[in-house]
Amino acid sequence: MPADKPANEGYTPDPNLIAEVAAFETEFVNQFNFPDGVVYDKQMSDHVLSFYAKGADMRFFDFMTPLEWSGDELEQHFKDIMANYSGQIELLDMKIHAASDLAAVTSIQRMTGIGPKREPYTLVLRVTDILVRKDGSWKFVHQHVSIPVDWATGVADFQATRKNVT
Repeated sequence: MPADKPANEGYTPDPNLIAEVAAFETEFVNQFNFPDGVVYDKQMSDHVLSFYAKGADMRFFDFMTPLEWSGDELEQHFKDIMANYSGQIELLDMKIHAASDLAAVTSIQRMTGIGPKREPYTLVLRVTDILVRKDGSWKFVHQHVSIPVDWATGVADFQATRKNVT
């Protein structure tokens, strides 16, 4: 592609499609906003997993080990991390590119709450989601969650900021 042409030339976003994907993302994030003392249960787990494609069609890269999650491992991963979760997730910034039945979403999210050792925490996360619409429903086929790392020190910056996201 010539350097003088923008990468998105010829792409005209459909505002209705963008709104549809934004509503899906917002509903997904909001399900993690529950008050202290609420126990993550099987019904919540089933609801969370309903946003994801099934089996090998889904690939999840979390900021914690192991390298990736998919299939039944993903269900167990959510059960394990949510057993001690209490908090809120705030969408600070979200960008959506969507066409037909495929969407890519990038976001910056702030997660605050009480961790497994009953200590307060704040994490600023970078999230990339790839969604496919099948039979009229959006599903995640890939999700990547990361935390910026200071390259000089090798230390994760859990509360990273940038000039337009505070």
